[in-house]
Amino acid sequence: MPTSATGTWSRQLRPVRRQSGFTLLELLAVLVIIGILATFAVISVTREGPEDVLYREIARLDTLIRMLGEESILQDRQFGVSLSRDGYAFEILDGASWLELIDDPLYRARSLPGGFHFELSLDDKALSLAAGESQGEDERPAPQIFVLSSGELTPFELTVRSDKTESYFRLSGDLLGRLTLEGPLGVEDFP
Repeated sequence: MPTSATGTWSRQLRPVRRQSGFTLLELLAVLVIIGILATFAVISVTREGPEDVLYREIARLDTLIRMLGEESILQDRQFGVSLSRDGYAFEILDGASWLELIDDPLYRARSLPGGFHFELSLDDKALSLAAGESQGEDERPAPQIFVLSSGELTPFELTVRSDKTESYFRLSGDLLGRLTLEGPLGVEDFP
Protein backbone atom coordinates (compact mmCIF):
# COMPACT_ATOMS: atom_id res chain seq x y z
CA MET A 1 0.00 0.00 0.00
CA PRO A 2 1.30 3.39 -0.84
CA THR A 3 2.45 5.58 1.97
CA SER A 4 3.35 9.20 2.02
CA ALA A 5 6.65 10.61 3.07
CA THR A 6 5.28 11.11 6.56
CA GLY A 7 4.46 7.48 6.91
CA THR A 8 0.70 7.79 6.95
CA TRP A 9 -1.57 5.98 4.74
CA SER A 10 -2.79 7.81 1.75
CA ARG A 11 -5.71 7.18 -0.34
CA GLN A 12 -5.69 7.67 -3.99
CA LEU A 13 -8.54 9.86 -5.00
CA ARG A 14 -10.29 8.95 -8.13
CA PRO A 15 -12.63 11.28 -9.87
CA VAL A 16 -16.21 10.59 -8.77
CA ARG A 17 -18.19 9.19 -11.66
CA ARG A 18 -21.95 9.50 -11.59
CA GLN A 19 -23.57 6.19 -12.40
CA SER A 20 -26.17 6.33 -15.13
CA GLY A 21 -29.58 4.73 -14.55
CA PHE A 22 -32.59 5.19 -12.30
CA THR A 23 -32.79 5.09 -8.56
CA LEU A 24 -35.15 2.72 -6.82
CA LEU A 25 -37.36 5.62 -5.82
CA GLU A 26 -37.71 6.77 -9.42
CA LEU A 27 -38.61 3.25 -10.56
CA LEU A 28 -41.26 2.93 -7.84
CA ALA A 29 -42.79 6.27 -8.80
CA VAL A 30 -43.04 5.16 -12.44
CA LEU A 31 -44.65 1.84 -11.42
CA VAL A 32 -47.24 3.65 -9.30
CA ILE A 33 -48.12 5.96 -12.20
CA ILE A 34 -48.43 2.98 -14.60
CA GLY A 35 -50.65 1.19 -12.07
CA ILE A 36 -52.98 4.19 -11.77
CA LEU A 37 -53.24 4.55 -15.55
CA ALA A 38 -53.93 0.82 -15.96
CA THR A 39 -56.71 1.03 -13.37
CA PHE A 40 -58.41 3.86 -15.25
CA ALA A 41 -58.05 1.96 -18.53
CA VAL A 42 -59.67 -1.18 -17.08
CA ILE A 43 -62.51 0.83 -15.52
CA SER A 44 -63.26 2.63 -18.77
CA VAL A 45 -63.20 -0.60 -20.80
CA THR A 46 -65.42 -2.61 -18.45
CA ARG A 47 -68.09 0.03 -18.02
CA GLU A 48 -71.28 -1.22 -19.70
CA GLY A 49 -73.41 1.24 -21.56
CA PRO A 50 -77.08 0.79 -22.43
CA GLU A 51 -76.17 -0.64 -25.85
CA ASP A 52 -74.04 -3.34 -24.21
CA VAL A 53 -76.88 -4.32 -21.89
CA LEU A 54 -79.34 -4.40 -24.79
CA TYR A 55 -77.06 -6.72 -26.73
CA ARG A 56 -76.40 -8.98 -23.74
CA GLU A 57 -80.12 -9.42 -23.04
CA ILE A 58 -81.19 -10.11 -26.64
CA ALA A 59 -78.17 -12.40 -27.26
CA ARG A 60 -79.09 -14.41 -24.14
CA LEU A 61 -82.67 -14.83 -25.37
CA ASP A 62 -81.41 -15.78 -28.85
CA THR A 63 -79.20 -18.50 -27.37
CA LEU A 64 -81.94 -19.81 -25.08
CA ILE A 65 -84.47 -20.06 -27.93
CA ARG A 66 -81.90 -21.91 -30.08
CA MET A 67 -81.22 -24.36 -27.25
CA LEU A 68 -84.95 -24.77 -26.61
CA GLY A 69 -85.41 -25.64 -30.29
CA GLU A 70 -82.87 -28.44 -29.95
CA GLU A 71 -84.48 -29.63 -26.69
CA SER A 72 -87.90 -29.73 -28.33
CA ILE A 73 -86.62 -31.99 -31.12
CA LEU A 74 -84.64 -34.26 -28.78
CA GLN A 75 -87.49 -34.61 -26.25
CA ASP A 76 -90.29 -34.57 -28.84
CA ARG A 77 -92.03 -31.89 -26.74
CA GLN A 78 -93.64 -28.53 -27.53
CA PHE A 79 -92.20 -25.46 -25.82
CA GLY A 80 -93.19 -21.82 -25.78
CA VAL A 81 -91.82 -18.41 -24.93
CA SER A 82 -94.12 -16.03 -23.05
CA LEU A 83 -93.09 -12.42 -23.35
CA SER A 84 -94.08 -9.44 -21.28
CA ARG A 85 -92.96 -5.87 -21.83
CA ASP A 86 -90.12 -6.27 -19.36
CA GLY A 87 -89.28 -9.99 -19.30
CA TYR A 88 -89.88 -13.52 -20.54
CA ALA A 89 -90.55 -17.05 -19.34
CA PHE A 90 -90.32 -20.47 -20.96
CA GLU A 91 -93.20 -22.93 -20.94
CA ILE A 92 -93.86 -26.53 -21.86
CA LEU A 93 -97.08 -28.02 -23.24
CA ASP A 94 -98.39 -30.62 -20.81
CA GLY A 95 -101.49 -32.21 -22.30
CA ALA A 96 -103.71 -29.25 -23.14
CA SER A 97 -102.18 -26.68 -20.76
CA TRP A 98 -99.00 -24.65 -20.72
CA LEU A 99 -96.80 -24.90 -17.63
CA GLU A 100 -93.95 -22.53 -16.83
CA LEU A 101 -90.52 -24.18 -16.58
CA ILE A 102 -89.76 -23.27 -12.98
CA ASP A 103 -87.46 -26.12 -11.91
CA ASP A 104 -84.93 -25.58 -14.69
CA PRO A 105 -82.33 -22.91 -13.82
CA LEU A 106 -81.38 -22.50 -17.48
CA TYR A 107 -84.93 -21.80 -18.66
CA ARG A 108 -86.02 -19.78 -15.65
CA ALA A 109 -88.08 -16.62 -16.05
CA ARG A 110 -86.00 -13.49 -16.54
CA SER A 111 -86.69 -9.77 -16.23
CA LEU A 112 -85.04 -6.99 -18.17
CA PRO A 113 -83.15 -4.29 -16.26
CA GLY A 114 -85.09 -1.12 -15.44
CA GLY A 115 -85.72 1.16 -18.41
CA PHE A 116 -85.48 -1.71 -20.94
CA HIS A 117 -88.45 -3.25 -22.74
CA PHE A 118 -89.51 -5.61 -25.51
CA GLU A 119 -91.68 -4.93 -28.57
CA LEU A 120 -93.11 -7.95 -30.38
CA SER A 121 -94.54 -8.37 -33.88
CA LEU A 122 -96.21 -11.55 -35.14
CA ASP A 123 -97.24 -11.75 -38.81
CA ASP A 124 -96.15 -8.12 -39.23
CA LYS A 125 -98.63 -7.01 -36.54
CA ALA A 126 -97.37 -5.33 -33.39
CA LEU A 127 -98.65 -7.03 -30.24
CA SER A 128 -99.25 -5.17 -27.04
CA LEU A 129 -97.12 -6.65 -24.29
CA ALA A 130 -98.30 -6.03 -20.74
CA ALA A 131 -95.83 -5.44 -17.94
CA GLY A 132 -94.78 -8.69 -16.28
CA GLU A 133 -97.39 -9.68 -13.74
CA SER A 134 -97.79 -12.98 -12.01
CA GLN A 135 -100.89 -14.75 -13.18
CA GLY A 136 -102.72 -17.69 -11.69
CA GLU A 137 -102.60 -21.05 -13.45
CA ASP A 138 -106.19 -20.63 -14.69
CA GLU A 139 -105.43 -17.22 -16.25
CA ARG A 140 -102.25 -18.24 -18.09
CA PRO A 141 -102.53 -17.45 -21.80
CA ALA A 142 -100.69 -19.48 -24.40
CA PRO A 143 -97.14 -18.31 -25.14
CA GLN A 144 -96.66 -15.91 -28.05
CA ILE A 145 -93.79 -17.90 -29.58
CA PHE A 146 -94.09 -21.67 -30.10
CA VAL A 147 -91.00 -23.87 -30.41
CA LEU A 148 -92.26 -27.13 -31.89
CA SER A 149 -90.77 -30.62 -31.86
CA SER A 150 -90.81 -30.57 -35.67
CA GLY A 151 -88.16 -27.84 -35.58
CA GLU A 152 -90.66 -25.16 -36.56
CA LEU A 153 -90.95 -21.85 -34.81
CA THR A 154 -93.60 -19.14 -34.70
CA PRO A 155 -92.39 -16.41 -37.08
CA PHE A 156 -91.72 -13.34 -34.96
CA GLU A 157 -89.81 -10.10 -34.73
CA LEU A 158 -88.72 -9.06 -31.24
CA THR A 159 -87.08 -5.73 -30.50
CA VAL A 160 -85.37 -4.79 -27.24
CA ARG A 161 -85.12 -1.07 -26.46
CA SER A 162 -83.96 1.19 -23.69
CA ASP A 163 -85.08 4.60 -22.52
CA LYS A 164 -81.38 5.49 -22.27
CA THR A 165 -80.44 5.14 -25.96
CA GLU A 166 -82.03 5.37 -29.40
CA SER A 167 -80.24 2.22 -30.52
CA TYR A 168 -81.99 -1.12 -30.35
CA PHE A 169 -81.51 -4.77 -31.28
CA ARG A 170 -83.90 -7.04 -33.18
CA LEU A 171 -84.26 -10.82 -32.98
CA SER A 172 -86.26 -12.45 -35.77
CA GLY A 173 -87.38 -16.02 -36.17
CA ASP A 174 -88.88 -17.76 -39.19
CA LEU A 175 -91.12 -20.79 -39.64
CA LEU A 176 -88.14 -23.09 -40.26
CA GLY A 177 -86.66 -22.26 -36.84
CA ARG A 178 -83.91 -19.96 -38.07
CA LEU A 179 -83.06 -17.00 -35.84
CA THR A 180 -81.44 -13.74 -36.92
CA LEU A 181 -79.99 -11.17 -34.52
CA GLU A 182 -79.54 -7.64 -35.87
CA GLY A 183 -78.14 -4.54 -34.28
CA PRO A 184 -77.33 -2.13 -33.04
CA LEU A 185 -79.89 -0.35 -35.15
CA GLY A 186 -80.88 3.30 -34.95
CA VAL A 187 -84.13 5.17 -35.12
CA GLU A 188 -83.80 5.62 -38.89
CA ASP A 189 -83.75 1.81 -39.32
CA PHE A 190 -87.03 1.19 -37.52
CA PRO A 191 -89.99 0.56 -39.87
